[in-house]
Amino acid sequence: MRYLFAALTIVSAGFCSADYVITVPNAKKILNQEFKADYMWEAGTKANVRTWLAYGLNQDFEIALTSETVSPRDTICSFDLSYSIAYPFVNKIPGLSVGMIDGCNSSRDGRHFYLATSYDVGMVGQYNGNTPMTVVLGGFFGSMNGPFVGVTIPYTETFRMLVEHDTKHITAGFELKPAKEASIRWMFRDQSVMWSVGFSGSF
Repeated sequence: MRYLFAALTIVSAGFCSADYVITVPNAKKILNQEFKADYMWEAGTKANVRTWLAYGLNQDFEIALTSETVSPRDTICSFDLSYSIAYPFVNKIPGLSVGMIDGCNSSRDGRHFYLATSYDVGMVGQYNGNTPMTVVLGGFFGSMNGPFVGVTIPYTETFRMLVEHDTKHITAGFELKPAKEASIRWMFRDQSVMWSVGFSGSF
């Protein structure tokens, strides 16, 4: 565990999920002994900064260490857990997962649980590399209640559109993957513009 906290500190200082559409979880688990780090911020402010460092504990469980900067001097740390019940199979079987967000009950949304399904729709095209479109449906329970939905639409193997509704806000944006292990996102929520950078790998 100390290695995870050390990695979170290093990544956050540099550029730093359960895997997410943008902020809502989907039913696709990070592979065993692999990690995914994300650093997301709102343009024009030193607040509203979020970091994730997720790690695949085994074939079914995933843990994510998280932090959220709610003001320039106030940062909240917590953790998320997820368990994969079923894995998606393109055009045939949806994925299914359950999990807990903010296990420390310290964030603005508080501790809540979720049930998520992900369905991969096969897309055969000249440019998208046969990358499937993913549709996510689910619900939050606990201090945050309500349904959520998300969609990822690939235009090419390295560029896709993202849209989600997390029961409170609609967020949309684009993701560019300059390398298999890296991603850059440009997103819009209400009147805000957000950016994120991510990196994945294995220990």
